[in-house]
Order: sequence, then structure tokens, then C-alpha cells
Amino acid sequence: MELAVKSVEALDLVYGGVDIGEGRDGYVIFEVNGSPDWAELTAVTGKNPAKALVLSMMRRLKT
Repeated sequence: MELAVKSVEALDLVYGGVDIGEGRDGYVIFEVNGSPDWAELTAVTGKNPAKALVLSMMRRLKT
């Protein structure tokens, strides 16, 4: 998970979908998507991200 978070932060995204695979030398990032499908994110996490994303955006606007 840390690799996914660092990947999103490196691109200065609020959130993102990160496709990670495992290779001979460790993990490999295939893609960082700045507008991932919410259906997939909800299925993986069991939570709809809408509320957290709105709160995050509001915090960013205040700073």
C-alpha cells in the first residue's frame, strides 16, 4: 500500500488508482490513474469514496 500512496503523492493527485504487479526484482507499477473507476474502488475497499474525497477537497481548499 505504501508504494501506491507514494505513487499518487509523486503525481500530486488527491487520489488515484495504482496498478501494481510483482516481478522478479520486486513490485512494479504498471499505471497510476488519476480518475479511477469508483465501482472498482468501492468493490475493493467495501466503501464508497465519495464522502472522503469531498472532505479531502474541502480541506485542501481551506489551506
